[in-house]
Order: sequence, then C-alpha cells, then structure tokens
Amino acid sequence: MGPEFVKELSNLPVAMRKQMMKGRLDQLVALPEEGRQEAIRGLVVGFLDPKISEGVREELITTRTEIIGELSEDRRRTFMMSVMQALKDDPDSAKADRGAVEKVLPKVPSEARTAFMETMKGLSGPPQG
Repeated sequence: MGPEFVKELSNLPVAMRKQMMKGRLDQLVALPEEGRQEAIRGLVVGFLDPKISEGVREELITTRTEIIGELSEDRRRTFMMSVMQALKDDPDSAKADRGAVEKVLPKVPSEARTAFMETMKGLSGPPQG
C-alpha cells in the first residue's frame, strides 16, 4: 500500500477515491499491529512521494484525515497509534505527515475534524516538562 496505491487513488474521482481509501483503511485497522505499521509506512511514503503534485497530495491527505475522523473512537485510536509507532524511526516522514495533516485540517468536515483532533490530543497526553 505504497506509492502505487497512492498513484491509483490520485487518478480517481473524489467519490471513488474516498470509497476506495475507506476500504483500504478499514483493512489496515484489521491487520495485526506489525502488518498495520508496515502498510502505514508505505501509505505515508506514498502520500509524501515528490512525484505526487501538492494539490493532489492535499486532496488525498484531506480524504484520509476525514475518513480517520469518521472511524469509531477505538478504530481511530488504533490507527493513529499505529501511525505514531510506524513512523517513530522516521522522524522526517512523521514531521512531514503531521505538517500535511495540520495544513488540510480546515478542509475536513467539522465533525470528522473534531473527532480526529480529540483523539490526537488524547494520544499526545499532557505536556512533558
């Protein structure tokens, strides 16, 4: 689920893209943790691929963020924790992905955005001092 999948998504109309990505994210959440992390690394690398235009990247990450925000709290938490674990050894990709998500959050429908942000806030925990 890497650059090839992202390229395939980028060529689809928005409605089909969301449906296909939702199916794939549902499959990801159902994987064992190790497989989920591997697939997530590939997905993030695909989204960050410089061959993907900035506009398409934003559309894809907006759709991904919206879908994650629409998941149940348990599934959303599972997915987001896996993203954090998958990218812990790749801080550059983690930072780029986080920045891309922050950039598109205003484009995500309010309810999904709020759910996404609440889960992220809960995973971040209290500030470390």
